[in-house]
Amino acid sequence: NQVNDGIKELTNSGVENVGWAMNDEHTPHRSDYRYMAVWKMPSRDYVKKLEKAISDSGWYDCFSQVNSRGEIIPLDQALEFMINLEANATGINEGG
Repeated sequence: NQVNDGIKELTNSGVENVGWAMNDEHTPHRSDYRYMAVWKMPSRDYVKKLEKAISDSGWYDCFSQVNSRGEIIPLDQALEFMINLEANATGINEGG
């Protein structure tokens, strides 16, 4: 299977699948997606490789999926960003 082979290749080069989970239906403010996966990668280049491999496999033709990505940051930095959201905004809401 193309997805499985691609994942094996990435894990052999330092990409770590931290885990998979089913979204608990009783979670407050729950997202509408049933499954989630968490990956840890040595660089953004590996993130792009995984995203491309998933896309090339036709995965998005079969499944509805959303992606999130970002660097791991310490709790105090995360809280600072959330408290001062407007001042620390990323390009997500720029221009509208």
